[in-house]
Amino acid sequence: MKNRSLWLLMIAASAAFAQTTQQAEAGRALFQSRCASCHATDLGGGEGPQLAGANFIVGWGTRTARELVNTIRTTMPPGNPGSLDDATSINLAAFILAANGAPLGAGPGDQALTAASSFAIR
Repeated sequence: MKNRSLWLLMIAASAAFAQTTQQAEAGRALFQSRCASCHATDLGGGEGPQLAGANFIVGWGTRTARELVNTIRTTMPPGNPGSLDDATSINLAAFILAANGAPLGAGPGDQALTAASSFAIR
């Protein structure tokens, strides 16, 4: 019984990890097709602000993942703010967080990123 419980726990943990990997990969594809023209393919900024590196961490490090998701959802893209759905905003945030060194599955209990994730970005 103890081995079965451990096995089930490992399966559940890997499912959460895989889901966040999927979120970051989906976010990468979305970013390259919809965001890179303003934020650069390396997230280094251009017309839009830098989304990876020291400047991003200084500006966003004390804020929460929920704030990042909400900002993306309500302000992007500039020509049509509020047009991104929750899943798109979450996937973009997962990619940005991963690009800033957050381990995939970051957050309490390695849970998938959601619109309600309240962990600090730094």
